[in-house]
Amino acid sequence: MTPRPSRRRFIALGVAAAAIASLPGCRSTDKGRGSKKRQARLFFTTRGRTALIDADGTGLRYFDFKVPDQVLFPRRLPGAKVAWEFQPQRPDADHFNRDFKPEQARGGVEICRLNPRDGSVARLTQNAPPVWDFRASESPDGRSVVFCRAETGGVRAIWVMDADGCNQHLLTRGFEDKGADHPRWLPIQCNHESASQPVAKH
Repeated sequence: MTPRPSRRRFIALGVAAAAIASLPGCRSTDKGRGSKKRQARLFFTTRGRTALIDADGTGLRYFDFKVPDQVLFPRRLPGAKVAWEFQPQRPDADHFNRDFKPEQARGGVEICRLNPRDGSVARLTQNAPPVWDFRASESPDGRSVVFCRAETGGVRAIWVMDADGCNQHLLTRGFEDKGADHPRWLPIQCNHESASQPVAKH
């Protein structure tokens, strides 16, 4: 499903909120020795600029930051069903409450790239038969994307591809081919130059 215009605005707003929330002074502040007071703050846009202001009208600040031009997201194919079936009739004791039923699984998920400004969507992965592609993470230089891939009912593996979806290839299926998940890019030192390599949680 492609995000609707209202959802695209929500995505852009969320990016702005996350960027501002990470700035200094956007959390609780010390007011005197031994006391801490939480100051409410609001952000808004004016003449194309983003601003932050305290709720009492003081502390107006303007910020310049780059909102991502495009956003990676997984799009489920019509009729797709995961292998882990939720059991509503059973008490949810572990916040998971699912049974593994690979024989009932079907369909898959594609990784897409969304432009929040014009709503255009580009498919980066598509397979026949369909598979489950998810947890995409773009490299810091924007040239590669690491992601999880699993056949329907199968174990997860870590794959990598170019930013446009080309040159998809397997990196690892984890320890003893039992699965790998949650890939992320981490900086490393290589020949005195900084580089980034994907890592995965096995």
